[in-house]
Amino acid sequence: NGFYYDIAFDDASPLSSDEFESIEAEMKNIIKEDRPFTRFELDFKEGMKKLEKEGSKYKLDNANRAIEGGSTSLSWYATGKPSKNWEDLCRGPHVPSTGRIGAFKIQSIASSYWHGDANSDRLTRVYGIAFVHSKQLKQHLKLLEEAKKRDITEATQIAVAKTGGVITSAGIILAGTFSALIVLPLTDLFQLGFAVAIGIIIDTFITRTLIVPAIVKLLGQYNWWPNKIIPSNK
Repeated sequence: NGFYYDIAFDDASPLSSDEFESIEAEMKNIIKEDRPFTRFELDFKEGMKKLEKEGSKYKLDNANRAIEGGSTSLSWYATGKPSKNWEDLCRGPHVPSTGRIGAFKIQSIASSYWHGDANSDRLTRVYGIAFVHSKQLKQHLKLLEEAKKRDITEATQIAVAKTGGVITSAGIILAGTFSALIVLPLTDLFQLGFAVAIGIIIDTFITRTLIVPAIVKLLGQYNWWPNKIIPSNK
């Protein structure tokens, strides 16, 4: 169900999530046309000549790796008719036609490296999912959302447990300063008790239930929160 595709973009015109909608619209058109996935093969010499003409060093690299692995020919799949519609070096297999794809979604983009080598070219990886029926996609997205909520809830509990003392102390200090400004001069003991009470209220009902969950959600969204705090469902 899951898929990804690595693409080398010009730094001046990178891909962004704002383009997902237009990409999905074009995909829907191709699915509606029910184009066949057409496989064709070329021998090594002819195949390499085709790839050299296309000018993709990444496909040339993959082709050489395939030959080194024992392949005697190279295969392509065309989304429709070869030489007319888009085609790509691929060993397959694929579904018979685009019309078999009932539902899909482009999910995210991330950075990747060619063959996972950090010293190699940096690419943009596009992630997506596809299903036979739209109901399956809806169920899958619902499960992902529920898992995300569980992650945030668990991360919040861990974060509060790990930082509770610091948060409470900060709340008490803030409350003490606040109370000193608004409370009439009374006994020092009363002022301290009042500050502690307000600090506990701030810590319990504001910091732990509103501020910490918001911080966890924000940092988790951008992968800034430590992995030990936010669990992985992979």
